[in-house]
Amino acid sequence: MVLLCSACGGEDGSTGVKGGTGGAGATTSGGAGATTSGGMGGTDTTTGGRPASGAGGVGGQSAAGSSASGSSNLGGSGGVSTVTGPGDVTWSGYCVATFTSDYEVLDIVDEPLFTARVGEQYLMTAYPVSIFGGPNSAALLYLTEDGSFPFEVDPGSDPAPFTANCPKDTSERSYAVFTDVSLYSDTTLATKLCDLTAGTALPLGSSSGFSLSSSSSGEDIYSIILGPYSAQCGAAEEGSVAVPSVQVLGRNTSLVPIRAILGPI
Repeated sequence: MVLLCSACGGEDGSTGVKGGTGGAGATTSGGAGATTSGGMGGTDTTTGGRPASGAGGVGGQSAAGSSASGSSNLGGSGGVSTVTGPGDVTWSGYCVATFTSDYEVLDIVDEPLFTARVGEQYLMTAYPVSIFGGPNSAALLYLTEDGSFPFEVDPGSDPAPFTANCPKDTSERSYAVFTDVSLYSDTTLATKLCDLTAGTALPLGSSSGFSLSSSSSGEDIYSIILGPYSAQCGAAEEGSVAVPSVQVLGRNTSLVPIRAILGPI
């Protein structure tokens, strides 16, 4: 089993999405990752989070208060993840991007996923995304009640469609917990290591990431590098967790509960 780690480079592609064109400019493919719908290979280096300013819910909220998806329910049936709405300030004090122009996010087959609107705010997980990303690329998060759904922005050589409250050379990173989660010693989930609470964030250190261990109808089992949470999880370096499959923006996916983010600022 190969775990994804921050030292390896690359970027998480658990959603298999990629940035569209915010006006003109080339798009780049979404980062790679290890989930049923993600890309190939790659690492989970910096994904996870919620809108840091509390001005937006899932995918942020526009000035008029409507969500980026245009609905508080993301559609589908059975395991549908819903928008939590505005007002969540759990991640205030971390790096956040505020969109200055509308930006269409595409999936891996270049179909529109959603549009990030002017004024919407998203927690930042990385920028630039990878060696393949342009100078204005970034990895951001779309918040749902089931956790964080990562997506990418890469407008090529065009000006970035967002402003950020942290510089590109931000070195501070945290390992953030986005849903209450129980971690186990192995993929059988027989022996519990620890319980972690949503909203917790610890300085990251040198490694983070996850790998998909098994997948069945309605549920995926992931192995997660514990990093700074090792001390409260019996000194284990890895933990296993069951993650239910949900629909986000009409796509089936599973939302890993612990991800790295940029900040604090």
